[in-house]
Amino acid sequence: MTPAAVKSMFLQFIDETDTTFQTDADTNQFLELGFDEYRNVIMQHDPAQLIKQAQIDYSALQNANTLDVDLAAVTPNGFAGPIMGSTATNAERLFKLNRIFAVDSTGAIKYEVALVQNETDFEVFNFDIGPQLQMTLIGTKLICNTDTSEQIRIDYTPVGSLNFATDTYIDDNHVFHPLIAIYAARYYAIKDGGINQQLEAKAKTLETDFASFLQQQRSNQGWWVSF
Repeated sequence: MTPAAVKSMFLQFIDETDTTFQTDADTNQFLELGFDEYRNVIMQHDPAQLIKQAQIDYSALQNANTLDVDLAAVTPNGFAGPIMGSTATNAERLFKLNRIFAVDSTGAIKYEVALVQNETDFEVFNFDIGPQLQMTLIGTKLICNTDTSEQIRIDYTPVGSLNFATDTYIDDNHVFHPLIAIYAARYYAIKDGGINQQLEAKAKTLETDFASFLQQQRSNQGWWVSF
């Protein structure tokens, strides 16, 4: 399905002809919320589908242990702007940090950087036994346990961004795109003061099938046991 097709399905689900009660702006807002819910299901079961990569060069900052990733000076290679803050675009804005790697000038992985919850979890950096970089994201600041000049690759989930007036690509989970319209219809139901039992029944079936599909990836190999 396309975003425009999802929007058309949503409008059929809610069957609301009063455009003063349900404006086009309202519709788009509910659809955006529905898309966020849909992406949350993917994040729970197959987050790799949503991963975006951003490469940042610490050495350009003359060796440092803190990067404020909402600054223009910390714009990743090839990006329109920083990955957080008011100037970040939704398609590039960081929502959930997944992994960080130290990479060479070609982008090849050298090693994985350990992610910790906060600075108090940092271990002492030991130069005698090689790189043991650790990092944590506090607000918009990416903090390292030591000054470093490494280039790093951040693997993260960006904020969802979809224009529901277009016939563009959503993703490859075509069979489950009705969930976006159903989730959006749930938000409408809060406004309308009523629950659509048929939609809820269909949502339960689709959610179960979608979770199963995401868990097995796109083949059944994960379900076979080798002897």
